[in-house]
Amino acid sequence: MRSVAALLRRLLQIVAVTFAVALGIVTSPLTGDVPAASADEEAPVKAGATLVARGDCELQKVTITRGAKVQVTATSSKSADIALPDGYVLRRIPLNQIRFFFDVAR
Repeated sequence: MRSVAALLRRLLQIVAVTFAVALGIVTSPLTGDVPAASADEEAPVKAGATLVARGDCELQKVTITRGAKVQVTATSSKSADIALPDGYVLRRIPLNQIRFFFDVAR
C-alpha cells in the first residue's frame, strides 16, 4: 500500500510541476517579458561605435580579418560608413551586413 501511495504522490508532483511550467510558458508572452538573450541581440550601430569582425569577410573588395576593429563614422536609416584602421572609409555598407559580419565592442 505504501508504494502505491508513494507512486501516486510522485505522479501528482510531476503533473503539478508540468502544469506550472506550461502555465509559465503560456503566460510569459502575455506579460511582456523579454528573454534576456533577445533583449541585447541588436546593439545599436551608431556613429563612434567600435565594431569587431566575427570572422574573415569581404566588403567592397576589402578583406577584413577576424578580430579586426573598425569604427562607424556615420549612419543613416539603412546604411553606415566604416573607417578601417588604415584610415580608408567604406561608404554605405548596409546595416544588415554590418550586423551579420560584426559585433559591437563594449
